[in-house]
Amino acid sequence: MKYLLLPTHLIKFWYMESFDVFFRTWKNLILFLEEDLAVGLMWKLIFTPLFHDSMGRILIGLFAFACATALMIVICIYWLLLPMLAVADILQLLSRVLFLSGIGLFIIHVLTHPHKKIWQIKQSSDLWSASTIKKEDLSFKKLLLDPEVVNLLSNLELEVSHLPDLQIIDADKLEEKAFELAKTSGAVYITPYYFFVAQIQEIPNIDQFLLKMDLSLEDFSQALLYLEKKRQNWRSVFIWDDDFAVHHLKGVNRGWLGTPTPALDLVGSDLTKEAAKYGFPDLIRKSGVFEEITHILSQTTGRNVAVVGPPGSGKSALI
Repeated sequence: MKYLLLPTHLIKFWYMESFDVFFRTWKNLILFLEEDLAVGLMWKLIFTPLFHDSMGRILIGLFAFACATALMIVICIYWLLLPMLAVADILQLLSRVLFLSGIGLFIIHVLTHPHKKIWQIKQSSDLWSASTIKKEDLSFKKLLLDPEVVNLLSNLELEVSHLPDLQIIDADKLEEKAFELAKTSGAVYITPYYFFVAQIQEIPNIDQFLLKMDLSLEDFSQALLYLEKKRQNWRSVFIWDDDFAVHHLKGVNRGWLGTPTPALDLVGSDLTKEAAKYGFPDLIRKSGVFEEITHILSQTTGRNVAVVGPPGSGKSALI
């Protein structure tokens, strides 16, 4: 059924889903530019006497926003018109290459991903459409050979040879339990190690068996949570992904917040600014002192070093 609906899925992929991707990419791109250029912050502080070119930043930011928006609109329109351009021989080579590349991406996605995600499952009859394993290919021996299951057992310090040989009797019941485990772990699809843990939980007297290896069923559940969190946190996230996020403060940083200090400037000096502008020997440590101390302490004669200097010169920091 999945492959009979390929033409419908292709149209949905090319137009509806791609439009969502382009819109999400544009939104994330604008947020990314805002983080770097701080247009919103500069607009709020336009009448604040900062030592920065607020109006210049606003104009540069608006220009960048306009360029990014225009670029995304052009790419989106070209993508949506690409099938017609490829057929009409407009920009013949480029259009056909990109069109075939898009078809290739669609085929790869269909072959490597289940038809639905876990959060799209509304009834029990659709559970297998969110699984990376086909019902007819489900067996305990194949699960033990799967790299995901091997990784799970490795994290639990459990060897495959220690597990009993089992046969999966009720695949539908096992699928329901695997679905609940995957849903609890926040997974996108039902992958092999969820079937494996679901089957482990069905073994009679499994608690006593695991107790001999200092394990429990709760350890398997915690290992699933850990591996799923690791998979989601350590994967590459691109600007067009759903979970792409700019953890930003809209351009606010320590340097800008510390700049407008008129009251403090009346009674003090900005040593950082003076060091950057004129140089400040008292704030610059010479590497020769560190090298000399390291050389003396590295000798085998047991020599020691006495660090002498006025208060605040950095003796404690050096130690």
